[in-house]
Amino acid sequence: MSALDAINRGYNLMITAFLALGGIAFGTVITQESDLPDKVDDAGFLLLGIGAVIWYLTSKRTQRTIVPVILAAAAVVVQIVGVVLENGDDKAFGDNIGGMFLFIPLLVFAALQYFYFNPRVAGKHS
Repeated sequence: MSALDAINRGYNLMITAFLALGGIAFGTVITQESDLPDKVDDAGFLLLGIGAVIWYLTSKRTQRTIVPVILAAAAVVVQIVGVVLENGDDKAFGDNIGGMFLFIPLLVFAALQYFYFNPRVAGKHS
């Protein structure tokens, strides 16, 4: 494995692990939610985390790809859907704010990693 392959694999694994852990953290509260709209975003995170792990295990892990950025963007979209659906329900709304503090920085990091910090042109952006 080349150094570039290792960098790409680490990047893909990091985003996948982050989304999988987020999916577990938010997805496990599905049984505690009472209303269907409250369960939608939690189920979305669980499915997104499972999808990220499946993608990682079935893909070329050492390849540079935009998929982690898309997955991180999907997490932000799921969180926004949760904010819209749970607006007005103070008990259910709190985890959505925490999720924004979690997934928006992840998206920014994933996008910067993919679009700006390209290891093929190392030194260009140092």
